[in-house]
Amino acid sequence: MSILEGIPVRAAGGVLVKKDAGEWKVLLIQKRQSRLWMLPKGHLKEGETSAEASQREVAEETGFAVTLGPLIGAISFSYTRNLQRFHETVDFYLMTTEYARDWWDEDEILQSKWFSFEEAQNTLAFPDESGILREGRQLLEGL
Repeated sequence: MSILEGIPVRAAGGVLVKKDAGEWKVLLIQKRQSRLWMLPKGHLKEGETSAEASQREVAEETGFAVTLGPLIGAISFSYTRNLQRFHETVDFYLMTTEYARDWWDEDEILQSKWFSFEEAQNTLAFPDESGILREGRQLLEGL
């Protein structure tokens, strides 16, 4: 690790989709603290694979039981927290759901909402996540 990149951090998340009236919808979450709309994601726990973490994190943040699909791709970004520099890499997987859970992480997540892919593209706060969403849609259409 170079001092410019920062401490490496691994995370995983998902592009959670469902079919509604013949149209694919994607679920975005709004974090309580930032109020930004984003794809659900979170840090890997020790010994956890990227795929395992994505399934766990998306279920925790959205309240939906998910079925893991293929890896879409990854994004990387850097940030500073408590005067330390971090470089985070997030793997994103395509996933589907048919069942809702009774809970989600209400301490961290303000709300979640289903969007059309076009609406989601215009709502996401981070351009890198928009790229993942585009790639996820192409992958979904190819299945």
